[in-house]
Amino acid sequence: MSRKFKTFLKIKEQFGLSTAIELTLFLLGLRKQHVINYPITPLTIRVDKGPLTFWKLLERGTWEINLIRFITDLVKPGETILDVGAWIGPLTFLFSYLVGKTGRVHAFEPAPKSFSLLKGYTINNNVDNICLYNMAVSSVANSVMLSSPSPISDIATILKPNNLENPRIEATEYKFQQKCKCITIDEFCSNQSIHPDGIKIDVEGAEGNVLEGSIKTIEKYHPWCLMEYHGHLISESERQRTWSLITDKAKKIIYIEGDEKDLTYKMQLPPNFQPTKRSNYCVFF
Repeated sequence: MSRKFKTFLKIKEQFGLSTAIELTLFLLGLRKQHVINYPITPLTIRVDKGPLTFWKLLERGTWEINLIRFITDLVKPGETILDVGAWIGPLTFLFSYLVGKTGRVHAFEPAPKSFSLLKGYTINNNVDNICLYNMAVSSVANSVMLSSPSPISDIATILKPNNLENPRIEATEYKFQQKCKCITIDEFCSNQSIHPDGIKIDVEGAEGNVLEGSIKTIEKYHPWCLMEYHGHLISESERQRTWSLITDKAKKIIYIEGDEKDLTYKMQLPPNFQPTKRSNYCVFF
Protein backbone atom coordinates (compact mmCIF):
# COMPACT_ATOMS: atom_id res chain seq x y z
CA MET A 1 0.00 0.00 0.00
CA SER A 2 1.51 3.32 -1.07
CA ARG A 3 2.35 6.00 1.46
CA LYS A 4 -0.09 8.45 -0.17
CA PHE A 5 -2.95 5.97 0.03
CA LYS A 6 -2.18 5.29 3.69
CA THR A 7 -2.30 9.04 4.28
CA PHE A 8 -5.66 9.19 2.51
CA LEU A 9 -7.06 6.42 4.71
CA LYS A 10 -5.77 8.13 7.84
CA ILE A 11 -7.41 11.41 6.85
CA LYS A 12 -10.62 9.56 5.98
CA GLU A 13 -10.67 7.93 9.41
CA GLN A 14 -10.10 11.27 11.13
CA PHE A 15 -12.29 13.59 9.05
CA GLY A 16 -14.62 11.41 6.94
CA LEU A 17 -14.69 10.54 3.24
CA SER A 18 -15.80 13.91 1.80
CA THR A 19 -13.13 15.85 3.67
CA ALA A 20 -10.48 13.25 2.77
CA ILE A 21 -11.32 13.67 -0.92
CA GLU A 22 -11.26 17.46 -0.58
CA LEU A 23 -7.91 17.40 1.23
CA THR A 24 -6.45 15.06 -1.38
CA LEU A 25 -7.53 17.35 -4.22
CA PHE A 26 -6.04 20.29 -2.33
CA LEU A 27 -2.71 18.50 -1.79
CA LEU A 28 -2.60 17.50 -5.48
CA GLY A 29 -3.15 21.09 -6.53
CA LEU A 30 -6.56 20.35 -8.07
CA ARG A 31 -8.42 22.42 -5.49
CA LYS A 32 -7.07 25.97 -5.47
CA GLN A 33 -8.36 27.12 -2.11
CA HIS A 34 -10.40 26.05 0.87
CA VAL A 35 -12.63 28.13 3.12
CA ILE A 36 -11.98 27.57 6.83
CA ASN A 37 -14.76 28.41 9.28
CA TYR A 38 -13.47 29.34 12.73
CA PRO A 39 -15.34 27.95 15.75
CA ILE A 40 -17.06 30.33 18.20
CA THR A 41 -17.00 33.33 15.81
CA PRO A 42 -18.36 33.93 12.27
CA LEU A 43 -14.77 34.38 11.02
CA THR A 44 -13.83 32.57 7.80
CA ILE A 45 -10.52 32.62 5.93
CA ARG A 46 -9.40 31.20 2.60
CA VAL A 47 -6.25 29.09 2.47
CA ASP A 48 -4.63 28.15 -0.82
CA LYS A 49 -1.63 26.15 0.41
CA GLY A 50 0.03 24.85 3.56
CA PRO A 51 -1.07 22.31 6.21
CA LEU A 52 -4.77 22.01 5.44
CA THR A 53 -5.17 19.17 7.95
CA PHE A 54 -4.23 21.64 10.70
CA TRP A 55 -6.81 24.15 9.49
CA LYS A 56 -9.46 21.43 9.48
CA LEU A 57 -8.61 20.56 13.08
CA LEU A 58 -9.06 24.21 13.99
CA GLU A 59 -12.37 24.32 12.11
CA ARG A 60 -13.64 21.27 13.98
CA GLY A 61 -12.79 22.82 17.34
CA THR A 62 -10.17 20.22 18.24
CA TRP A 63 -7.27 22.69 18.30
CA GLU A 64 -7.06 24.76 21.51
CA ILE A 65 -10.77 25.55 21.55
CA ASN A 66 -10.68 27.04 25.06
CA LEU A 67 -7.94 29.42 23.96
CA ILE A 68 -10.08 30.55 21.02
CA ARG A 69 -13.06 30.93 23.35
CA PHE A 70 -11.01 32.96 25.86
CA ILE A 71 -9.57 35.23 23.16
CA THR A 72 -13.04 35.86 21.75
CA ASP A 73 -14.16 37.14 25.16
CA LEU A 74 -10.93 39.03 25.87
CA VAL A 75 -10.12 41.03 22.74
CA LYS A 76 -12.02 44.25 22.03
CA PRO A 77 -12.45 46.36 18.88
CA GLY A 78 -9.75 48.98 18.38
CA GLU A 79 -7.06 47.21 20.39
CA THR A 80 -3.42 46.88 19.36
CA ILE A 81 -2.01 43.38 19.76
CA LEU A 82 1.49 41.94 19.36
CA ASP A 83 1.42 38.32 18.14
CA VAL A 84 4.86 36.92 19.00
CA GLY A 85 5.38 33.55 17.36
CA ALA A 86 2.53 33.88 14.89
CA TRP A 87 3.44 30.71 12.92
CA ILE A 88 1.00 30.52 9.95
CA GLY A 89 -1.56 32.75 11.62
CA PRO A 90 -4.33 30.76 13.34
CA LEU A 91 -4.56 33.33 16.15
CA THR A 92 -3.32 36.25 14.05
CA PHE A 93 -6.49 36.17 11.95
CA LEU A 94 -8.68 35.75 15.01
CA PHE A 95 -7.06 38.82 16.59
CA SER A 96 -7.48 40.70 13.31
CA TYR A 97 -11.18 39.90 13.17
CA LEU A 98 -11.79 40.86 16.80
CA VAL A 99 -9.90 44.18 16.83
CA GLY A 100 -11.66 45.22 13.63
CA LYS A 101 -10.87 48.07 11.26
CA THR A 102 -9.81 50.43 14.03
CA GLY A 103 -7.41 47.93 15.62
CA ARG A 104 -4.02 46.60 14.60
CA VAL A 105 -2.17 43.29 14.89
CA HIS A 106 1.62 43.20 14.72
CA ALA A 107 2.62 39.60 13.95
CA PHE A 108 6.18 38.29 14.34
CA GLU A 109 7.25 35.01 12.73
CA PRO A 110 10.95 34.21 12.15
CA ALA A 111 10.69 31.00 10.08
CA PRO A 112 10.81 32.02 6.38
CA LYS A 113 8.39 29.40 5.04
CA SER A 114 5.87 29.83 7.84
CA PHE A 115 6.13 33.59 7.32
CA SER A 116 5.58 33.15 3.58
CA LEU A 117 2.35 31.21 4.22
CA LEU A 118 1.21 33.81 6.77
CA LYS A 119 1.90 36.62 4.32
CA GLY A 120 0.14 34.76 1.51
CA TYR A 121 -2.96 34.12 3.62
CA THR A 122 -3.03 37.80 4.63
CA ILE A 123 -2.94 38.94 1.01
CA ASN A 124 -5.36 36.24 -0.16
CA ASN A 125 -7.93 37.32 2.43
CA ASN A 126 -7.47 41.07 1.81
CA VAL A 127 -6.67 41.71 5.47
CA ASP A 128 -5.35 45.23 5.99
CA ASN A 129 -5.03 45.52 9.79
CA ILE A 130 -2.16 43.03 10.15
CA CYS A 131 1.50 44.17 10.03
CA LEU A 132 3.94 41.32 9.41
CA TYR A 133 7.54 41.01 10.58
CA ASN A 134 9.83 38.17 9.51
CA MET A 135 11.87 38.16 12.72
CA ALA A 136 12.16 36.65 16.16
CA VAL A 137 11.51 38.43 19.46
CA SER A 138 13.85 37.98 22.41
CA SER A 139 15.76 39.81 25.14
CA VAL A 140 18.22 41.54 22.79
CA ALA A 141 17.96 43.09 19.32
CA ASN A 142 20.40 41.00 17.34
CA SER A 143 20.38 37.93 15.15
CA VAL A 144 19.62 34.43 16.44
CA MET A 145 19.69 30.88 15.13
CA LEU A 146 16.28 29.31 14.64
CA SER A 147 16.04 25.51 14.82
CA SER A 148 13.10 23.41 13.65
CA PRO A 149 12.23 19.86 12.54
CA SER A 150 10.71 21.11 9.26
CA PRO A 151 10.46 24.41 7.35
CA ILE A 152 6.92 25.10 8.67
CA SER A 153 7.09 23.32 12.01
CA ASP A 154 5.08 24.80 14.88
CA ILE A 155 7.88 23.93 17.31
CA ALA A 156 10.62 26.12 15.85
CA THR A 157 12.77 27.52 18.64
CA ILE A 158 15.62 29.96 19.21
CA LEU A 159 16.77 27.80 22.13
CA LYS A 160 19.54 25.35 21.37
CA PRO A 161 17.74 22.02 20.79
CA ASN A 162 20.28 20.05 22.83
CA ASN A 163 19.40 22.26 25.81
CA LEU A 164 15.72 21.37 25.74
CA GLU A 165 14.67 19.32 28.74
CA ASN A 166 11.94 17.26 27.15
CA PRO A 167 11.53 18.00 23.44
CA ARG A 168 8.58 16.48 21.62
CA ILE A 169 11.09 14.93 19.25
CA GLU A 170 14.78 14.19 19.59
CA ALA A 171 17.08 17.21 19.47
CA THR A 172 18.94 15.66 16.53
CA GLU A 173 15.76 16.01 14.46
CA TYR A 174 15.91 19.81 14.65
CA LYS A 175 17.79 19.68 11.35
CA PHE A 176 16.66 22.98 9.83
CA GLN A 177 18.92 25.77 11.04
CA GLN A 178 18.48 29.34 9.86
CA LYS A 179 19.77 32.68 11.03
CA CYS A 180 17.08 35.30 11.58
CA LYS A 181 16.72 38.89 12.71
CA CYS A 182 15.65 39.53 16.27
CA ILE A 183 14.15 42.47 18.14
CA THR A 184 12.87 43.20 21.64
CA ILE A 185 9.31 44.30 22.35
CA ASP A 186 10.65 47.32 24.23
CA GLU A 187 12.69 48.48 21.25
CA PHE A 188 9.91 47.74 18.77
CA CYS A 189 7.24 49.60 20.72
CA SER A 190 9.55 52.54 21.41
CA ASN A 191 10.70 52.87 17.79
CA GLN A 192 7.19 52.50 16.35
CA SER A 193 5.37 54.49 19.08
CA ILE A 194 3.12 51.50 19.70
CA HIS A 195 1.00 51.17 22.86
CA PRO A 196 0.01 47.48 23.04
CA ASP A 197 -3.23 46.45 24.71
CA GLY A 198 -2.23 42.80 24.54
CA ILE A 199 0.71 40.52 23.78
CA LYS A 200 0.53 36.88 22.72
CA ILE A 201 3.69 34.82 23.22
CA ASP A 202 4.22 31.32 21.81
CA VAL A 203 7.95 30.75 21.39
CA GLU A 204 8.61 27.14 22.42
CA GLY A 205 10.44 27.67 25.70
CA ALA A 206 11.96 31.12 25.09
CA GLU A 207 9.16 32.92 26.95
CA GLY A 208 11.57 34.27 29.55
CA ASN A 209 13.70 35.93 26.88
CA VAL A 210 10.68 37.65 25.32
CA LEU A 211 9.49 38.87 28.73
CA GLU A 212 12.94 40.13 29.66
CA GLY A 213 12.89 42.34 26.58
CA SER A 214 9.36 43.58 27.39
CA ILE A 215 9.75 44.91 30.94
CA LYS A 216 9.59 48.62 30.06
CA THR A 217 6.54 48.10 27.84
CA ILE A 218 4.76 46.06 30.49
CA GLU A 219 5.50 48.63 33.21
CA LYS A 220 4.35 51.51 31.02
CA TYR A 221 1.23 50.10 29.32
CA HIS A 222 0.18 47.10 31.46
CA PRO A 223 -0.99 44.92 28.54
CA TRP A 224 -2.60 41.56 29.11
CA CYS A 225 -0.37 38.71 28.00
CA LEU A 226 -1.55 35.42 26.50
CA MET A 227 1.29 32.99 26.93
CA GLU A 228 1.89 29.39 25.99
CA TYR A 229 4.24 28.43 28.79
CA HIS A 230 6.51 25.51 27.85
CA GLY A 231 7.56 24.36 31.29
CA HIS A 232 8.18 20.85 29.98
CA LEU A 233 10.91 22.09 27.61
CA ILE A 234 13.13 24.14 29.90
CA SER A 235 15.35 23.55 32.92
CA GLU A 236 14.23 24.09 36.50
CA SER A 237 16.34 27.25 36.78
CA GLU A 238 14.83 28.65 33.58
CA ARG A 239 11.32 27.77 34.78
CA GLN A 240 11.93 29.70 37.99
CA ARG A 241 13.44 32.67 36.14
CA THR A 242 10.58 32.88 33.65
CA TRP A 243 7.86 32.45 36.24
CA SER A 244 9.46 35.10 38.48
CA LEU A 245 9.43 37.57 35.58
CA ILE A 246 5.69 36.94 35.34
CA THR A 247 4.68 36.84 39.00
CA ASP A 248 6.79 39.85 40.02
CA LYS A 249 4.52 42.11 37.98
CA ALA A 250 1.30 40.14 37.50
CA LYS A 251 -1.92 41.25 39.17
CA LYS A 252 -3.55 37.94 38.36
CA ILE A 253 -2.93 34.89 36.18
CA ILE A 254 -5.74 32.88 34.60
CA TYR A 255 -5.38 29.29 33.41
CA ILE A 256 -6.88 28.62 29.99
CA GLU A 257 -5.93 25.10 28.90
CA GLY A 258 -3.03 22.68 28.72
CA ASP A 259 -1.41 19.84 30.62
CA GLU A 260 -1.83 21.02 34.22
CA LYS A 261 -4.47 18.49 35.27
CA ASP A 262 -5.33 20.14 38.60
CA LEU A 263 -6.37 23.39 36.91
CA THR A 264 -9.60 24.21 35.11
CA TYR A 265 -10.64 26.71 32.45
CA LYS A 266 -10.60 30.33 33.68
CA MET A 267 -9.25 29.34 37.10
CA GLN A 268 -7.17 32.04 38.80
CA LEU A 269 -3.84 30.62 39.90
CA PRO A 270 -3.11 30.38 43.62
CA PRO A 271 -0.21 32.59 44.81
CA ASN A 272 2.39 29.83 45.18
CA PHE A 273 1.59 27.88 42.01
CA GLN A 274 4.66 26.71 40.06
CA PRO A 275 3.92 25.39 36.55
CA THR A 276 6.04 22.59 35.08
CA LYS A 277 4.06 21.59 31.98
CA ARG A 278 2.84 23.05 28.70
CA SER A 279 -0.21 25.24 29.21
CA ASN A 280 -1.84 28.49 28.09
CA TYR A 281 -2.29 31.32 30.57
CA CYS A 282 -3.49 34.90 30.47
CA VAL A 283 -1.43 37.26 32.61
CA PHE A 284 -2.91 40.59 33.63
CA PHE A 285 -0.21 43.08 34.55
